[in-house]
This record gives sequence, C-alpha cells and structure tokens, in this order.
Amino acid sequence: MPNTIKVKTRTADATAPTAGQLAVGELAWNAFAGVLYGKKQDGTVVSVGGGDVSTSGSYANPSWITSLAASKLTGTVAVANGGTGASDAATARTNLGLGTIATQNANSVTITGGTFTGSSVAVEANATAILSAWSATNTAATTAELRLFRSRTSITSPSSHLSGDALGRIYFFGDYNGAGTLHGEIVVTATENSGVSARGAEMSFWTVANGATALTRSLTLTSTGINNTPIGATTRSTGAFTTLTLTNALSAANGGTGLTALSANVVSLLGAADYAAMRTQLSLVVGTNVQAYDAELAAIAGLTSAADRLPYFTGSGTAALATFTGAARNLLDDADATAMRTTLGLGSIATQASSSVTVTGGTINSTSIGATTASTGRFTTLETTDNAAFGVSAPTWIVTGFTSIEARGSTSAGLVGVSTAAADADLVQLGQFYWADRNSTSGLVAVARLVANLQGSTANNRGSRIAISTKKNNGSLTDAIIVDNLQNVGIGSAPDFGSGALVLAIGNATIVPTTNPTGGGVLYVEAGALKYRGSSGTVTTIANA
Repeated sequence: MPNTIKVKTRTADATAPTAGQLAVGELAWNAFAGVLYGKKQDGTVVSVGGGDVSTSGSYANPSWITSLAASKLTGTVAVANGGTGASDAATARTNLGLGTIATQNANSVTITGGTFTGSSVAVEANATAILSAWSATNTAATTAELRLFRSRTSITSPSSHLSGDALGRIYFFGDYNGAGTLHGEIVVTATENSGVSARGAEMSFWTVANGATALTRSLTLTSTGINNTPIGATTRSTGAFTTLTLTNALSAANGGTGLTALSANVVSLLGAADYAAMRTQLSLVVGTNVQAYDAELAAIAGLTSAADRLPYFTGSGTAALATFTGAARNLLDDADATAMRTTLGLGSIATQASSSVTVTGGTINSTSIGATTASTGRFTTLETTDNAAFGVSAPTWIVTGFTSIEARGSTSAGLVGVSTAAADADLVQLGQFYWADRNSTSGLVAVARLVANLQGSTANNRGSRIAISTKKNNGSLTDAIIVDNLQNVGIGSAPDFGSGALVLAIGNATIVPTTNPTGGGVLYVEAGALKYRGSSGTVTTIANA
C-alpha cells in the first residue's frame, strides 16, 4: 500500500492561509475550496490551483478561477476586485455608474433630459426618419423646443461673433451618401457684433432652382419685415397690407404711377379733361411734337439693327438691311472726289481717258500693245512670245518653229543699236548678243555670245573690241576670236599681238592634232612655232618659235 502525504488542511471555509501561518516552501490545502497554497521565498502566499474561492480574501492574480459556484460564495465581489459589489442587477448598475438609458434597446431609445455634445447627431430609419420632441405634461406653461446655440457661454458673457456670422443652420438633404445632396437651408445670421444687448439677427431661406446645384437666397426675414425678396416677380400676387412701403417706384403696368410720390405735373396730368389734353400737357401732339404713324418709318422700325448694316427700301412700305462696311463709310465721309480716289488708292492714271493715256514710269506686264493698230513708245524691257518686227507689220522671213525679229527702215536700211548707260571707261561692255540653252542645268544658260567693249585710252572717244565666245562641253564660256581696236585678230582666249597692229595672233594649241585631216590641212601653233599638218600626216614647221 502506498504512503499517504498530508499537509496543513482547512475544511471550515474557503479562507486562504496567511503568510504567518506557513513557512517558506510549506504547502497548505483548503479542502473546502479545493485549493492548494504555498509560501514563496519572498514571503507571499500563492495558490497552486483548483477549487472555489472566498470573497473574504484578496487575490492579486485570480487567473486560475475558471468557474464560480454560487453556493460557495459567502458575500459579494467588490467593484475594485472586478465584481459589481451587489447581489442584484439594479444595485450592480448603480455601483457601476450606469444610468437609466442602459436598460433601453437601441431601436427604442427615450431621452427625457440632458444635453448632446459633439459634432453631430444623426437619426436614421429604414422608412421615414423622425426626430420628435414633446413635453411630458400638457399645461399652458409647458412646451416642446428645439434650440440651436452658437456656443455655451452665458448671456452675460455672450459668444464672440461678428455681424454676418451664422448663428445656426437647418439643412435639407435629398439623400445621405457621406456628403449628402443639399436642397435647402434655413440660416439665422447676426446683423450686429455680439454683446449683452446686441442680438440683432435675420433669418434667410435658401433653395435650389430646377436644373441647378447651387443654393440661392429665396426669402429674408428681418426685424422690419421681408427683404431682398420679390413678391409677384413672375405671377401677380394679391394680399392685404396694413402699411405698404415701396423703396422703388411702382410701375403703371402694376397699378402704380411709376413715381414714389405724386408731383404737381402728375396731378395736373390726372386732371386733364381727355387724352388730347393729356398729350398737349406731355408735348406729344401728333404733327406738332411727334411724328404721326408712317408705313415707311414702321418698316424701318421693324428691322433688327446690327453692326455694319444700313437700312434701305425694297418697295413701298418695306425695308431691309444692306451691308455697310467700315471701308464704305471711310469712302462716303470724304469731302470730294480727290479724297475718294485717295481712299480707294487710285493713282493719277485713273483720271486719264482711254484714248489718251500717258505712262511716265513703272512696268506694264501681260498686256498687248499695238495688237491691232501700231503703237509707239519707249520700253525698259520688251518681251514677245511671237515674231516681232520694227518698221514693218511682220518679219519678211518667217521660218516655222522659229521666232523672227526684223528691223526695217522706212526709207533706208534697218538698224539695231546696242549701248550702255555706264560711265565711260576702258573695256566697259557696250552690249552683247547671246545664244542660250534653256534646258541647261549647270546654271549657265548662255552657250555662245558676241560681246562689244570700249577699248582705248582716249576718254569719251575710245576704240572698240569685239569677242566671239563659245562654251566647251560641260565647261564655261571662253573667248575664241578677238578683234581689238587696232584691228588685230586673235585666235584664243588671250592672244598676244606683240604690240602690233592689223596682225593675226594664234595661241598655242591646247590639244595638238594627232590625226590626219581629210580634204585639207590644219594650221596651228605648238610651243610658239607655227606648224602645218597635211592630209597625209606630214607636219611642217613653217616658222620656228
């Protein structure tokens, strides 16, 4: 049979042993509560586990308690020890500081007094949301009130607000989705700065027009009445007023006189015997003061005016608008024809007759002159797209595909002259005839030319020089034959006449002949020697260099 270990035991109640009753490391068993205790090195008594507990003790760490049998409790657990300090619900609510609202359900709350504090209070329901207030008694002294305060200061020290500050608002929303869709607002606004006896305010009603989103002021109530609000603005209104004060005149169309007070003139007008007398007083006598009805005037009055338009009659009693531009107005405001021509930018030729035109300068382009009748005149540039003749109606010799130019004298030979306007100087070019390749892509159109220059030292009486130039294949124009003022003839671009006159100069051949000429011979200069090559190929030196 195993040995039995027994420790200090208590069976009377669930009271835990004290530190003085146990030695360090000693165990004690409470058979009533079923709890084993032990004393720690620091002198404290701790429970090892199990059992029920007594509320007469104090436990720093009762985490071991998993269930509590009501039959084992001999008192209540204090609020300080995690209990309620009561044995019934009402006392427990009192001890826990709970108010009467604690027993109400969330879907049926009744508040009979007190104050809401915070930024907002929301009322929400699945159907119609209702916020109701009523008095508990029905007497003459009781009433239900909805109060909006800007602040909680006393009336002897009112909140600091300025004129124009809002004191309270009531908003009306079509739906609630966080920000809400605002449809209307009632706001009370201070009309003077805050003070004990400064409580001026106005109430304004704000609404949103159809198709709009912004609030606009619809009605304003002040201490003196309704302000800033049209009455009968679109539809005539009726009503009884004790006193009707108008800040603007009431028009005749609305039953008034258009005046804020009746003047002597108005009284006199109202006393006129008939309409004719009224028109006389108003200086509106037809035919004397005003124009009688006229169909033409009515036609003009029926037009819709616009910028740059001028009325004109399209028939009897009918009118229309014509375009009347700024340019036309600038022309019509000129004092005379000369000013009009200046405005139109016309030159002096505009006043000449077509049968007697004088052109003293400028350029005439793309115009036939003397197309059917011969004309005379001087031209800076003369261009023709067909045959041209001077002194005769048409060139004598016309070849198909060619353009002919002929000058014929009336009693003698024809003469074509070429000169220059340049100042007199040696080698000044007098003019040239050239032959052009219009299909050239090299930029050099002329492929052959005959050029005449002045040559000599006697001013204003110089000699002349003529050069015939040709163009090598894929090359440029180069002088081939030159005749100078001493009647020297040179072959080559720069012949040297050796200070002679009436001599023939041949330049060195740029390519010496290497083949035999057919039906003749070739005369050339090579390295200054005059040579001849015959058709048999024999080269003979005629003169040494």
